[in-house]
Amino acid sequence: MKPFFIVALSACLWFSLAMGQAVGESVPEGGTMNLTVGQTHTIALTSNPTTGYRWQLAGPIDERIIKLVSSEYKRPDSRLVGAGGQELWKFQAVGKGNTNIVMTYVRPWEKDEKAARTASFSVVVK
Repeated sequence: MKPFFIVALSACLWFSLAMGQAVGESVPEGGTMNLTVGQTHTIALTSNPTTGYRWQLAGPIDERIIKLVSSEYKRPDSRLVGAGGQELWKFQAVGKGNTNIVMTYVRPWEKDEKAARTASFSVVVK
């Protein structure tokens, strides 16, 4: 019985820490993506859908310069319940110019809530 209690307590502690990271941290600015027309770039952002949060574009992107090709969730290698993974957002440069991509980590049904995290990326296409 004692080993089970220790494992259960450890799992609860780990889950509490993971929840705190998923809800309160800020994602650092993503810097600048320097691309040429036709080139693709994938943005990888930590994510944990078990918390209800997911990444989304904060607003429309300038599709004359860059377009969203795909987005997918990559599960973690861990077998721990509630472990987070990554969201992979693939973009392709389609025209020359400068623009920004701003993404927010939100619970989509909470319309009036502030984003838990924000990630901004400058895009320069030559």
